[in-house]
Amino acid sequence: MALIEHNIFNSETAFVLGAGASKPFGFPLGSELKKEMLSHLQSSLPEHIMNSAGFNNYLTNEFHTALKYTYHPTIDIFLEKKKIFREIGAYVIARTLIAYENDNNLFPHRDWYGDIFNIFNFESEIFEPSYPSFVSLNYDRSFEHFLNKNIDYNCQDEKVELCHKKRLEIKIVHAHGSLGKYPDVPYGLDANDTSIVNNAAENIRIVSDRLDDSPDFQEARQIISNAANVVFFGFGYDKITLSKLLGEPDLSSKTFYGTGINITPEIKTMLQNKFPDNFVLGDKLSCRQLLEEIRIASNNEGV
Repeated sequence: MALIEHNIFNSETAFVLGAGASKPFGFPLGSELKKEMLSHLQSSLPEHIMNSAGFNNYLTNEFHTALKYTYHPTIDIFLEKKKIFREIGAYVIARTLIAYENDNNLFPHRDWYGDIFNIFNFESEIFEPSYPSFVSLNYDRSFEHFLNKNIDYNCQDEKVELCHKKRLEIKIVHAHGSLGKYPDVPYGLDANDTSIVNNAAENIRIVSDRLDDSPDFQEARQIISNAANVVFFGFGYDKITLSKLLGEPDLSSKTFYGTGINITPEIKTMLQNKFPDNFVLGDKLSCRQLLEEIRIASNNEGV
């Protein structure tokens, strides 16, 4: 039996992008981000840079030490527990991730970004878009930047305007904020510009923040609430994040799909308990492999 038996590649579907969705394009997973932040603090963030960003030596040293010795696996969990480091943590997150916004990691197009671009078929003369929505839990803007620039790089000159018009029909919301509103804030910022990094840090949210006050988070929840199908790509299925995103107690009206790489037996059990009849987990499937299942189901229905 096929994993996905009918077309879900339409406006009734919301994709939820976790850190694993950006991993094929050079971005770190949660545990890797914590290590990268430590590396930055040890080598490329001298005291004068942290001072110019508004953080004194004592706070920087305390943050470095606590992050080094914490047993919490990700920076989100660490900052949820140690709220005193919320602001400096956001700054170092932003400075660390900015360096990964690099076109060389995206082009020529590859992996599931390239595959989904082909599925979108922007060059088709038919303009009746029924695109899925995307809720990103990542701070990077790689997905929207890829869609934007790949049109310029690869679509027929006479269809570029049409392709961009279609692209703008695709809703992409960063539930936890981002390094900057794209394309107003350009992709590939200067990590050495303290004001740029400060602005990026102010735009990001972490799990312990009052997310209910964030318009982006509210919009993300509304998108998921309205969707008949929810597809998790590269998501770790953290209980707190799931609870905040889904919100509603009755989820029986939706069908959930998700990638399953590195999912522990404990998480599988949790998903089975939370979604006893309506969660299809692609056991050990990557984002690209699950997307292929969706493509096959769409093609089988003549879409």
